[in-house]
Amino acid sequence: MLKENSINPTFFKPSLNLWVLLDWIFPPFCVHCQKIGYEICPECWNGIPRLSNTLTCSRCGKQIVKGQTCRVCRDLPPAYDQLKSWSNYDDTVREIVIGIKYQRRLGLVRYLTPALADLIRNWQIDIDVMAPVPLGEKRLHERGYNQADLIAKPLARTLHIPYRPTTLRRVRETRSQVGLDAEERRVNLNSAFAAEPEICRDQSFLIVDDIATTGATLDACAAALREAGAKSVFCLTVARTNLSPNSNPKNTEVRI
Repeated sequence: MLKENSINPTFFKPSLNLWVLLDWIFPPFCVHCQKIGYEICPECWNGIPRLSNTLTCSRCGKQIVKGQTCRVCRDLPPAYDQLKSWSNYDDTVREIVIGIKYQRRLGLVRYLTPALADLIRNWQIDIDVMAPVPLGEKRLHERGYNQADLIAKPLARTLHIPYRPTTLRRVRETRSQVGLDAEERRVNLNSAFAAEPEICRDQSFLIVDDIATTGATLDACAAALREAGAKSVFCLTVARTNLSPNSNPKNTEVRI
């Protein structure tokens, strides 16, 4: 049973005094409205719509008008059991994701941890291991961190779930997903990930990432875990792009 726990952001402790000093010299401002004194102000945070209040596909988590499963998942079921996202990728949530991913506004992670923890508790799934979607070595070197790891690590600690950041690994570098349509993304990620059977066999996994667009990255990760013997694979993201049948993922910001 998952236990409630307050946030304990120990991954910030080594540089805590530095952050306090920097906040005093350069006070934070809301990522959305720029109000001084907040990474994100209460008004903007409380205005974020949660996907838990909308009708979504029971498999991929995309918003739907009716039924339980979207047409894509009926025709081509993904390798994961279920994907859930906290909110849509628009407005404030988009700015949060971009802030963490590209602008080093890592303090925003502390706001996401309790929200994502509540989502998992209400999900009522059994999880043996939590792991992030791995970043390619080149992009990890360029960025200096994996945003999925920064989101997943305090979340696993809060929920007392074993955290294994090296469970999945990229076995080859891939093209940026930006500018690719759904089929191109699937081809781009084919056999891009691998996992060790001795770690995965008969285990239930929760894979964490910042954003899901077509779900191709998470599907490829889940396929690697299944091949290594995983019992079940669930996926969680901060945000989900709500692609309609006529929308084009080429115009949507995605993991790169």
